[in-house]
Amino acid sequence: MNFKFIQFFNAAPTTEKHWQIISGLSAILLIMIIGLVFFLVGKKESRDAASVSVIPLKTGLSRQVSAYVPYWEQKNAFESLKKHKDAISIVHPVWYTPENDGDIAGFPNAGDKELIDFARSNNIKIIPSINNECKPSAIEDILRDQNKIADHVSKIMAVMKENNYDGIDIDYECLEDTGLRNNFSIFISTLSDQIHAQDKYLTVAVHGKKSDTGNWSGPDSQDWAVIGDKADIMLIMALDYHWGTSEAGDIAPLSWINEILSYAKTVADPKKISLDINFYGYDWIGKTGQDIVYQEVSQLINEYQPETKISGEQEKYFS
Repeated sequence: MNFKFIQFFNAAPTTEKHWQIISGLSAILLIMIIGLVFFLVGKKESRDAASVSVIPLKTGLSRQVSAYVPYWEQKNAFESLKKHKDAISIVHPVWYTPENDGDIAGFPNAGDKELIDFARSNNIKIIPSINNECKPSAIEDILRDQNKIADHVSKIMAVMKENNYDGIDIDYECLEDTGLRNNFSIFISTLSDQIHAQDKYLTVAVHGKKSDTGNWSGPDSQDWAVIGDKADIMLIMALDYHWGTSEAGDIAPLSWINEILSYAKTVADPKKISLDINFYGYDWIGKTGQDIVYQEVSQLINEYQPETKISGEQEKYFS
């Protein structure tokens, strides 16, 4: 299946609107998806707490495809999952978030039995995501206290065991205190050991970067060497090169993605590296970008029939 990846921007501070499209990649689309993940996989190896292996490939697939299902659009995303069930091997429902005291709170639809049963009946591993919604305060409070880290890990394990999930996805973004980098590594390592002791899987989402520190605190707080060693899959969010409050431009430039992946291969096993690709975009006016999703852009294309152009990074756009 070939879909176009919709992104869009307004290149000048006027009322004129521009949309941008990346094409040429094979993908599965979940409505309002946070990311689509491709990665190379190898055969499953024996596992123990100190030996991490990649997640086995679903029978019949030549590559692993994972998809995030956001809680705020779960109904539509679930319908898309049903349509493409044979091409998806892992689903990450965004169902949980950390709290300052280390507890795990559920988003609406968390633990949805229908989705869980569907995934299991179609040989799709269900690895829910714990997502801090880019709010650093809760996880930073936890990371500052070793006892809170231990308690937080215990709470995560309880959620996984109670629902018999195949694993857990950690998506803790936008950390501000880079001095907590080592403690974040301790958290990931501790969680990894306990998850793997249960013969389950750990995936970790990380900010895209081209060097160890990156260019802001979010990626600087994440040690890819540790994460790549301790997680089964390291999901690299190669998106938002330009974002909702930046100047208009490419959201996921191919040259930037290549630089990110080139660096990633120097610090992590390539079998564990995943590329997280966006299915959203921005409608910019000056430095104000309104996010919009695939279906909305498709509707605008059908309505206005605009002429498309191609950026230097091979992203199509129109006004």
